[in-house]
Amino acid sequence: MKKKTKEKEGMEARGERLKKLRQDKGLSLKEIHQKTKIHMRILEDLENDALGDMAIAYIKGILKIYCSCLGADFNDFLDQYAKKEQKTASPSPNIEPSPTLAKPHLNVSLAKRGVRIKPLIFFICLLLLAASAFKFGKNISAYKSMRLKQVVLSTPVEIKAQVIPSVKPASSKLKLGIRAKEDCWLEVKSDGKTIFRNVLKKGAFELWEANKEIEFSLGNAAGVDVEVNEKLLPPLGRRGQVIKNIKLTKDGLVVPE
Repeated sequence: MKKKTKEKEGMEARGERLKKLRQDKGLSLKEIHQKTKIHMRILEDLENDALGDMAIAYIKGILKIYCSCLGADFNDFLDQYAKKEQKTASPSPNIEPSPTLAKPHLNVSLAKRGVRIKPLIFFICLLLLAASAFKFGKNISAYKSMRLKQVVLSTPVEIKAQVIPSVKPASSKLKLGIRAKEDCWLEVKSDGKTIFRNVLKKGAFELWEANKEIEFSLGNAAGVDVEVNEKLLPPLGRRGQVIKNIKLTKDGLVVPE
């Protein structure tokens, strides 16, 4: 109990330190929000150490931007999240039953019930065959999904990147819509100007427009649905995969490798 109390006090001290550092520089939360584009509620939760349910990768990203705005060293506030990440990643111990005890128990049980060995082996083979067929089916589905994404423009493309042709918009402007299936860090630039840099919460939907180009980066590629000119695209990457500098122009969507 004493150890948990100390950890909690350490986490609160870090939030207090961030808040005191901001106040010493004469900055309000609103001014930090305007400079970093981080939502006010997230800034408040950061200073109150109330981001426990958020993914550690997103917390680190927000903390780094916040510290950069205050001119503080990001590593001074990183210890608690590094420890938490190690605890989350540590595997649970596997406890295996003693083979010397398991074998006699199995033999006695089978002998009492009159179960024959050959039918049992046949049943196990059937299970293995069914598992192999299921895995093969999943591989085929993954291959089809990958082929869906490998759409090539009619004109040659010199850069090595995945290119998805753009759907012609109803108006002259480009439209990008993103719906979060999971929490996802997102940065969006419209015609070279940053208009969004924040965590898009699960269930939220945002729509942006541009005249010539939209550039965006994702912190969780499979955690969002991407719509271009109101048309839903296949997933751009894997769960937890970070993809930077995805570009949408009137020629199509370019996803860097």
